[in-house]
Order: sequence, then structure tokens, then C-alpha cells
Amino acid sequence: MPSARGNSVAPRFEAALRNNRAFVFRRRDGRAVAALDRLEAAVLKLRADLSPGETRSILAAAAGDAADAIVQRVEHRFGALMTPPAGISVPFPLERLMTIDGARGSHGLRDLPGPRVLHWTVTRYCPRKCVYCYAEPLAGGQALDSVIGRAELANVFEEAASLGAQHFVVSGSEPFLRPDLPEIMGDAIRCGITPFVTTKHPLTRDLARRLAQAGMQHISISFETVSEELSFQMIGSRRYPDQVRQSAANLRDAGIQFSIQAVATRLNLTGLPEVARFASDSKALVLQIVPFEAVRQPLTAQGNSDMAVEDLEELHAVVERLSREYPDLRVELFDKSEGGAPYHCDIGMTKMFFLPDGTVHRCYKLADDAGLSGKNLRTCSVAEAWHDPMFGAVISPPRELYAGSGCGACGRFENCHDDGRCIYQASVDWNSYYAPDRACGGPFPARSGELVSIAAAQ
Repeated sequence: MPSARGNSVAPRFEAALRNNRAFVFRRRDGRAVAALDRLEAAVLKLRADLSPGETRSILAAAAGDAADAIVQRVEHRFGALMTPPAGISVPFPLERLMTIDGARGSHGLRDLPGPRVLHWTVTRYCPRKCVYCYAEPLAGGQALDSVIGRAELANVFEEAASLGAQHFVVSGSEPFLRPDLPEIMGDAIRCGITPFVTTKHPLTRDLARRLAQAGMQHISISFETVSEELSFQMIGSRRYPDQVRQSAANLRDAGIQFSIQAVATRLNLTGLPEVARFASDSKALVLQIVPFEAVRQPLTAQGNSDMAVEDLEELHAVVERLSREYPDLRVELFDKSEGGAPYHCDIGMTKMFFLPDGTVHRCYKLADDAGLSGKNLRTCSVAEAWHDPMFGAVISPPRELYAGSGCGACGRFENCHDDGRCIYQASVDWNSYYAPDRACGGPFPARSGELVSIAAAQ
């Protein structure tokens, strides 16, 4: 008989039974972070008492070919919680766990015990007016709305990491308007969370030095054209191409790698080869070309129809040609329809998005709609915000709200919730959140009337 061995001297999590169903609770505050089915409870019991190899051996004998799939699912959901110094205690014999109700159900809890990705809009302010911007920024050069404190964010990182968070997406409008952003990203790195940021901000020698000291290894620079006149037309600045050249030099001097992200529009399509030449000459790692997507409120006289590149095959051809011409530069096309992404929208599935003040929110493209808000991370834990049942209804609204669109009677209604609906695309295409999104084949009749927020509809 294999010898018992626990995951941790003092496990931070514990399985418990409520009404003959199994849950995982965090010991420090009694917060439920997951519901379990019978097999998951059994695997956690084995993992609490035995080694991973011994667990797999016992499950293989009991479940045969299905054993690996069972273990992989449990490790996907609870890997971070089982890893020392965390650990999940299961103070019940296997025989008792085999008698609990088999269906896991949601019980108001999300599938994952915590988000895998944190996404923070640092500020809604930005000094630029990019023709392709979806953020609907407030004009300004200071992050006046970014009021969640560095210490509060450090607590968020620490707790989120303990629940399985691995990545930290830092976005704008212009994130580097927050003066202490390098140090904030350093706090995330120290918790084992990797930050990702894209910017148009001047990366001075001092800023590059601070980023290096914080542990940042890579920065993405947004850059669409080397032409001063076209730069003025696209973002309102003739000086920006020179600024990018200096930012790239400062990052290289600081030992930080960088990539270039270029939004492809009708305006700059023919100039992308010059951007690729700059990216190659400046030793960028990647040139990512992002097809323009329709926005609700264009910031300039250029409308969506003026900006969209209608033939994606043309962009594919551009990427292939530039890849051949610059073999040392990875040139890639960002395409949401490819890549096998598990969710159309990952907010509430694997990602927790929050606003400059710490308020959890449904959509980074609809940040102005307070009806899409959840709890505030300044006043509650990550687990409480992640599993908040009221916010769960914002993520997956009830079917009756979709009456009047094709979704209301669709047999795949719940599947679309599970896949992650894109309410932004629904609002652009149908003037309603409660309508088919970009993943739907449609066509369905559009709802009439003004856009209705979830808060107003409930």
C-alpha cells in the first residue's frame, strides 16, 4: 500500500460537504471557490494523500482509459491550489465521497476557482486620437481616474496568483499615463504573474531603466506608419515615428525586447512594408498586423467603412510576403477567427477585467456602461468578485432578455454563454447586447429601439 503524503504542511484549501455536495473552500476566510463532482472529489482525495504517480496508477486501475482525462481536468481546474505551499485537504474517506451527489452544478460558482488572466484598463485618458481606437478615450495627459492604489493592486496579484492567475494584461487608453506603472508590473512579476502591455507612450531612457529594474522583459509598441503625414492623419502626431525610433533604442539599451503591433486599415495598408523594414532593422521580435475592427464611435471623420480592409486574404498575402522578405522577424496576422481559442470572449471564463478604480467589468470596449459592472477589488477579495452571482448574470444574462432576437429561441443559447458571448459586436451590429455576436451564422432580425444596458433591463 503506498505511503500517505500530503501536498502541504498546512493546506490553504479544504474540501467540505454541504447538502451532500462537495465544494472547495479557502480556509482563511471560508470562501467557496469551486464545486466538485464525484470523480473530481475522489481525485482531490487521492492527490491529497498520495503522489501524482500513485494517483494515476489507482485511477487507471479503476477507470481505465478515462483516467488521464479525469486527472487532466482536475489539474486544469486546481493545479495552482494543489501546488505547495497551497494544498487542498480532503478530510473524508473515498467511500464517503463516492456517495455524494454526482452532478457538480454551478451553485453560483465559476468553473475555475479564480481567473487565469487579470486585465486592467489603467486609465481612460489618452492624449491621442487614433482612427481605429475602440476605447472611446477621455482627452488628457494624466491618469486622473486611476485611483486603485499600488498596495491594493499588490494584494490583488498575490491572491489571484494563489488562485491560478498567470498573466496580467495592461491596457489603456494609454497605460503609461500612470506614473508608477513599471513598479506595479514589477509587483505582479514578483507574484509569478507575467504582464503584457502595448503602448504609444514615449519610452524614455529613465522609463526603460525602471521597466528593466521591475523585471519586464518585453514591451509591445503600437506603430502603423513611418510617414509623418499619415501618422498625423491616423493618430494626430507627426512626431510619432521619430518617437518610436527613440523608444526602440531606449528599450534595446535597457536590455528589454520589444515587438511592433500595427493596425491595418485602408489608410496604411500599402505602407506596412516600411513598418516591417523598421521592425527588422530595429531588432523587433514580432510584427503583429491587426485587421481594423468596427468601432462604435470613431474619433475622427474617418468612418468604419473608410477604414476596414475588406479582403483578409490580401492581408494574409502581405504577411506571407513580409515573412519571406524579413526571415529574422516574425510577422503574424492577428485573426480572431483562427487559432483555436476556446472562448469568443474570455472575460468571466478565464479572465477578470477591471476598470481604473478597481471595478470588475464585463467588457473593455464598453467601459462607459456602469450596468456591466461587478464588485470593486478595493473592497472585496478576488474570489468574491470572481464568483459574484450578480456579475455572473451580467456575464450570462437570462434567455428572456433575448426575446425579440434570434437568440431567444435558439437551441444553442446556453452553448453561446459557455463559449463567451461578444456583447460588443452584438451592440455594433444590432444596437443591442441581447443579439447574435460575431460567432453566430445568423441572420436574425435586429431588435428595434435604443441600445439597452443590462442594468436597465433587469
